[in-house]
Amino acid sequence: DGSFAPWEKLGAGIRSFAYGHGQDAVCGKELTGIGFRGLKGVYALPEGITAIGRGVFSGCAAEAVVFPSGLVSIGPDAFRTSSIRSAVFPQSLCDIGECAFRGSLLRTAVFPDHPVQIGRWCFSDTPLASAFVPDRTLADDGAFSGSPVF
Repeated sequence: DGSFAPWEKLGAGIRSFAYGHGQDAVCGKELTGIGFRGLKGVYALPEGITAIGRGVFSGCAAEAVVFPSGLVSIGPDAFRTSSIRSAVFPQSLCDIGECAFRGSLLRTAVFPDHPVQIGRWCFSDTPLASAFVPDRTLADDGAFSGSPVF
């Protein structure tokens, strides 16, 4: 019916986000402009989302987000100061914006097995303790500064 559907709880504690046509939540296939600060738990973003816009999950209380298989880009500040603790990035991911996870609670990150462009201060000031970063990944200045793993 084109109406905005809220996050719904699915099996095993994973929640899914459904969106309708004509909403500010999705501009083309980029998730933009929504404050998800009140979310808790684990959430799955829908297939078809190719980009997460600036600051969409900044300050969010969700512990994990399941990224869609076609995600190409994570924008600046997307998860800044969020409670996200782990991230498994899809093989389609090409770039992660400046400060995307800065100051978050991220402890574990698994990157695609190909080089990814990582923006400045992207993972800085996180408790990142485990990360698989492929050879030839392009990390800008300070991308991992203040993180114990680097």
